[in-house]
Amino acid sequence: MGSNFATIEDIRRKVYLCSVALAAAAGFSNVTPIYDAKVPIVNVLHTGTRSKCDISFSNTLGDEHGRLLRFYFNLHPRFV
Repeated sequence: MGSNFATIEDIRRKVYLCSVALAAAAGFSNVTPIYDAKVPIVNVLHTGTRSKCDISFSNTLGDEHGRLLRFYFNLHPRFV
């Protein structure tokens, strides 16, 4: 089983790739990669909702929560 911990270089690369993709995508503005924060993030504004978002790649718990929610939704036909 693989490690749940990424190196800081891996995280910074993901921050860079995410910021490039979001800057090119419709619906996002003010894309700012912040590499030197304690937890490197991409700061972005979703233009449709005017929501400010911080995206981090140093915690994989969000992935696990997504998988768990998908599992729960698949258990009940009301969610399909």
